[in-house]
Amino acid sequence: MIQLSIEGLLVHFSYLAVFLLIAASGAFLPLPEEIVLIVGGYLASLGFLRLPLLIPVALLGTLVGDNIAFWIGRKRGIFFFKPIARFLFATKRIAKAQQEFHKHSAWMVFSARFLVGVRFLGPILAGASQMPWKRFQFYNFLGAIIWIPAMTGVGYFLGRHIERLFHDVEFLRHVLIVVFIVVALIAVLIIWRKRKQR
Repeated sequence: MIQLSIEGLLVHFSYLAVFLLIAASGAFLPLPEEIVLIVGGYLASLGFLRLPLLIPVALLGTLVGDNIAFWIGRKRGIFFFKPIARFLFATKRIAKAQQEFHKHSAWMVFSARFLVGVRFLGPILAGASQMPWKRFQFYNFLGAIIWIPAMTGVGYFLGRHIERLFHDVEFLRHVLIVVFIVVALIAVLIIWRKRKQR
């Protein structure tokens, strides 16, 4: 499982692994930043890492990764911006879409930090829309300084219960699959009986 492989990396490579994984996650790579932070907090609760050092290392990794994504967006981001702009702003005029992003850029960069699955869009869209770098830095840092302590804190205070949490999530997924299959079978049976009655 992915959380177990991340846990192994953090145990063996400590803060370097935290920095590299978080930076890679910010640099437009599909890595689960929140799992790294939660597992890091969990390992801190067991004494493998120190929370006062973990948080600034994770913050540094976030800022490095997000700045890489920002400059990718600034140089090549128009290729990403075009389809996303059409979806978000319902317009085919890229210049108009860029203006719309500028109006809401601060809120988009800040809020993207808390949206799982679309977090990577914030920095690259900010770069592609020519958002001023200092403005991006401020709102990106503001989101990160809230998000990172929150996620590491969740892992830290869950402590030894985190393994049970992952197990419960997996159990719930299996229950939902079974419920879906049962409901589907009942629906098929009802349809079959109605057709037979005709």
